[in-house]
Amino acid sequence: MPTRVVEVNAGVRRVFCPDCGSPLAAWFDYLPGQVYLPLGILDQAAELPPEIHSHSDAQLPWLKIEDGLERAANSSACRLRQAALCG
Repeated sequence: MPTRVVEVNAGVRRVFCPDCGSPLAAWFDYLPGQVYLPLGILDQAAELPPEIHSHSDAQLPWLKIEDGLERAANSSACRLRQAALCG
């Protein structure tokens, strides 16, 4: 069954399950060569610990994550671009 690809904003494409509408992947033009998958769709998600928390300024006030990881107030796109280039 074909998936549904939507360009939400200019330069951002997302793929959704045609049956339930769950997000399956995303591509961002400003991060070429990278595909983003929602962590929840991976069977081995427990083996992929986070390295940074992005958009921490939008964190819900009741959500407390105290793991000592770096926090980016907004997007961590600059860091991701650098990682893609340095690979």
